[in-house]
Amino acid sequence: MADLPDQMPWQDLALVGTHDSSAFHGYPFAQCQQPSTSITQQLHDGARFLDLRMRVVDGELIMYHGIQNQRALFTSILSEIHTFLSQHPSESLLVSLKEEVPPIHPDFAELVWDALAPHVDQYWFLETRLPTLGEIRGRGMIMPRFLIPDPQPGLWDKGVGLKLESWPDNNPAGFELGCGGDSIRVQDWYGVSSILRIPDKLKVVTDHLQPTITKSFPRSGCAFEETRPLTISYLSAAAIPLAPPQLLAKGLGWPSIGLGIEGLNSRLTRWLLELMYEGKRIRGIVPIDFYRQEGDLGALLVAMNYTP
Repeated sequence: MADLPDQMPWQDLALVGTHDSSAFHGYPFAQCQQPSTSITQQLHDGARFLDLRMRVVDGELIMYHGIQNQRALFTSILSEIHTFLSQHPSESLLVSLKEEVPPIHPDFAELVWDALAPHVDQYWFLETRLPTLGEIRGRGMIMPRFLIPDPQPGLWDKGVGLKLESWPDNNPAGFELGCGGDSIRVQDWYGVSSILRIPDKLKVVTDHLQPTITKSFPRSGCAFEETRPLTISYLSAAAIPLAPPQLLAKGLGWPSIGLGIEGLNSRLTRWLLELMYEGKRIRGIVPIDFYRQEGDLGALLVAMNYTP
């Protein structure tokens, strides 16, 4: 992000994200990222949207995906994020925070705040609005997907970040919700019942990204429109037992020689390359499962920000 202009609104960026960013365990159904791609590695690879999910266990926030314990503390993940931001002060990121339920724990919001609070002034932007890149270099934003009590002294008293009014579950059409004076568009349809429905999921993603497509522009001397919504379009999907995350992301067999089914990652890569060939780019965040498999989709999304 160092070479991008400070005045660029976050909603004008093309960003790679990781879905269930800390889900390294529980193959084939709970694992969504390769164990070699730690949170630190994801950040070094260009991921600027992290999707962190956790539960309260014995008073600690533990990373989870569904019922699968991911063997990491939320505080450890935060430490990785803070180290990265301190070493790369030109960068910023957005972190979605979600409680994996059931059960709902009454202390979840307080424990999240307790983990964030010592680092808020240095590393976190908690205003309920979309900033420009220059406003939050070296800092991150949060998107809480859990109930936050009314702010009180010492508890969420410095802001709640990009808190959406709701998060409609598994809706192929996606949704758009207000966030302060801004809007956020989200597509998070994950209920792909079998590998044969990969084309359906791809169409949902590309249709959702279609309104964000614009002509590429040079990195300097360009005008920005700060009123458009931020778009987040999840490429990830899964359904037990016929469509585990890795199978949908990677595909099956050898599709390049006509023996198998092409996965979501390579299909979206091809669609984005076709846009770039036409001198176009998307604006938005694409959270991905197994982002390094079947080509380097993450690197392609990053490159879209630099294509004149």
